[in-house]
Amino acid sequence: MEISPTKGHPKAWIIILVCVMLLMSTGAGAYTLPADIASTATPGPVIGSPFGVQIVGSLQGMATSSDLDLARAVGATWVRINLPWKEIQPNEGDPYDWSATDVLFNRIAALGLKPIVTVRDIPEWAASEHPSLRNDPQYARPTCGPVAADKMNAYVAFLQALVQRYSQPPYNAKHWEIYNEPDSIYHLRPWVSKAIGGCFGGEVTVGGQTYTFYDAYVTMLKKAYQTIKGVDPQATVIFGGVAHDWFWYFRTDPSWDYPNDGLFDPYFLDEVIGARRAGDWFDWMNFHTYFEWRQLWEYWYADQYGPDILAKAGYIRSEMQRYGYGNKPMMISEVGMRSFAPDHPDEFNDENQARYVLKVFARALTILPNHPFIWYTIRDTGPYETNASNSHGLVRQDGSYKPSFYAYRFGVTQFTGARYLGPTNSYGNTIEGYRYEKNGKEFWVLWYKGNGNYPITVNWPAIRITNKYGSETPLVIRDGDTNDLDGTVNGQVRFRVSADPIYLDAPDGPIGTPTPTPTYTPSPTPTATF
Repeated sequence: MEISPTKGHPKAWIIILVCVMLLMSTGAGAYTLPADIASTATPGPVIGSPFGVQIVGSLQGMATSSDLDLARAVGATWVRINLPWKEIQPNEGDPYDWSATDVLFNRIAALGLKPIVTVRDIPEWAASEHPSLRNDPQYARPTCGPVAADKMNAYVAFLQALVQRYSQPPYNAKHWEIYNEPDSIYHLRPWVSKAIGGCFGGEVTVGGQTYTFYDAYVTMLKKAYQTIKGVDPQATVIFGGVAHDWFWYFRTDPSWDYPNDGLFDPYFLDEVIGARRAGDWFDWMNFHTYFEWRQLWEYWYADQYGPDILAKAGYIRSEMQRYGYGNKPMMISEVGMRSFAPDHPDEFNDENQARYVLKVFARALTILPNHPFIWYTIRDTGPYETNASNSHGLVRQDGSYKPSFYAYRFGVTQFTGARYLGPTNSYGNTIEGYRYEKNGKEFWVLWYKGNGNYPITVNWPAIRITNKYGSETPLVIRDGDTNDLDGTVNGQVRFRVSADPIYLDAPDGPIGTPTPTPTYTPSPTPTATF
């Protein structure tokens, strides 16, 4: 029987541990790839420019940093930015201060980038009171939650002014996301989840009355949708990217033995999109996914949808179909992996982060050839000693490139203009691989799912192997030469695949040209006084 993680299971933690152990084991066997699989494939849509990165910081910080130049240098088309209302109008009745946002949007447009604007962080003067923390000034009016009913007109006026200003040339901002991770349960755990950017999940009981915040998010989403579309009918309104991981099962029996220490509401999608029909008030569905949570989704859904990002995407899509909104396009506004963890240095490091970049590309582009997926983040957000989660960036704090930067940049070059053909073959627990076609020629991305390496045979007279960075001369193996492991001329090439993902094509295929160093001149960092 299939059990949804949003519904819980009394032994879920045991099952997840078993899942991890199973995923770490790999099988063995000899597999031969088909000779001419491209000729019978039906190519998918041409991959456009779905590649994006997250920029973080205050409005002034983003406007004056070099992060936008880094986004351009890595080859991204999209940049996701946070736009806090509280920074633009900190006091009720203040005129809007657009000085920093004008510089920010000008730089985005000048670099040819497309913004996804996450509207979040309402000012305290506009926020609803927390039902159980009214006397605590630190938590009483959360800026991540609902706008007070008597301040809704101010919220609408702000959105109107925002979209009117930036949806037109030269800025051309067309994609507006309403809050970040609105499924956060701030109202249950305000001391640990205040800064996430959205807090409409959970239920809290005060004086015998239970408060929920699902209606509040739907109300704000509806207001935002109507307001934004009223100003710019061509705008795209995006559901706030849900974490939908690390759950807190607050409706369960206290004796339940699930490790119930999460930050996110497992019932949020059912309540907001299913029961309250929030799908009427957004254009794109949106979620987040991280390497650290892949086992959960793979355990329940890998057989149906594929591994990692594909498992979670498939689950989200099935839920949207169940709610009656299966036709909604989907995007991923955060995907990533840390490059540091003090307790798991063999798993979280620069090399494995770079490997994961190529794996994300190979997997995500099978389902999102033209809707954005955003790597979180372009730059590390702080020192690792403070928090290992600061290490998600493609670039270190000092501006030096990590290996993942080069993997990302080369991937953009190789996948742009390609079409997905299908998996390389059914390899069980041995090889994971994806077939793409570009300019009439086929290439693969594949890797061994275990440790060490594994021999496979390709029914081609010659192959070319290019590493994930495109930084070395590709290895060409011809049938019968010294690198052909079968040692005979038989129309096949046999070679070893390791856990390090590679590009594979014919010597005259579309892969193998290293990504050129960008030749544009970065825009100067603004020094304006805000």
